[in-house]
Amino acid sequence: APSKWRPFTIREVKASYIGQLVRISGIVTRCSDIKPLMQVAVYTCEECGYEIFQDVTARVFMPLFECPSKLCFVNRKKGNLILQLRASKFLNFQEAKIQELAEHVPKGHIPRSMTGHFRGEMTRKVAPGDVVELSGIFLPIPYTGFRAMRAGLVADTYLEVMSVTHFKKKYEE
Repeated sequence: APSKWRPFTIREVKASYIGQLVRISGIVTRCSDIKPLMQVAVYTCEECGYEIFQDVTARVFMPLFECPSKLCFVNRKKGNLILQLRASKFLNFQEAKIQELAEHVPKGHIPRSMTGHFRGEMTRKVAPGDVVELSGIFLPIPYTGFRAMRAGLVADTYLEVMSVTHFKKKYEE
């Protein structure tokens, strides 16, 4: 079992750690572009001008279509809602693949990797080739839609990164 001072290798992070704070070390192999991730969606009603704010907690969400205001309800109108992108709140989002270091891979085995999600100020902290130690919460991503029906109760996992410590900027150094 790993000591509490040494970071886990990716191989040591098991399903029992889901929902817990873990620290892993590895090399960054792939980084996505930084994309905007919606946090709050703002809509306005075409009929009455009412503004609606919708919190977005997942990576996918169901947009609102009908106005819930009392004015539209009293007038028996189904006010059409228009998404106001300029008023909506977005957060920077980046995804990176972290692979276990060569010295942590048993002979004859394939190195394992894990996905890390970086939000807000944590974006742009890593680049491919960086040897890093990441601290964050190990979480599941349940499948949605048709993939959920095929996967059953299986879910992918990722690390919601809270801090990054660099050991080497690029692997050759």
